[in-house]
Amino acid sequence: ARGVLGPILSQVPECVVIANRTPCKVEVLIQDFSKYGVVLSGASEKNEKLDFDIIINSTSASLENSVPDTITPSLFRKKVWCYDMAYKDEPTSFLMFAKAQGAIHCMDGLGMLVEQAAESFFLWHGVKPETQDLINQLRENTRRN
Repeated sequence: ARGVLGPILSQVPECVVIANRTPCKVEVLIQDFSKYGVVLSGASEKNEKLDFDIIINSTSASLENSVPDTITPSLFRKKVWCYDMAYKDEPTSFLMFAKAQGAIHCMDGLGMLVEQAAESFFLWHGVKPETQDLINQLRENTRRN
């Protein structure tokens, strides 16, 4: 979660709500990032009444075929985008849950992995590789295996 908070807050959202099983970790993130925007703890019941535009799962729960306890149907009151930083050869449990709750767009973290590698390649070699064909090929290969 820490790695994506800066870029998200740089887009000046109305607020960012962080949910974590460990409350002290949430408090540290709020303390570290509240100077960049409104950052709230997901533990508050009033936050469940917010209309979220995007819900990001940065846990490994999907790799274990589960959904974090903090992700509840009440979070999906309007059509929301959902992003799982994990990726698998099939939709993750988080993305399947999100779709069942009415999420309008669901995406996993494979593209992020490839884009991070492309950025590193650019830093080392000064050349930015094309990534879309690679992402498509990786998706096809993971579906076949």
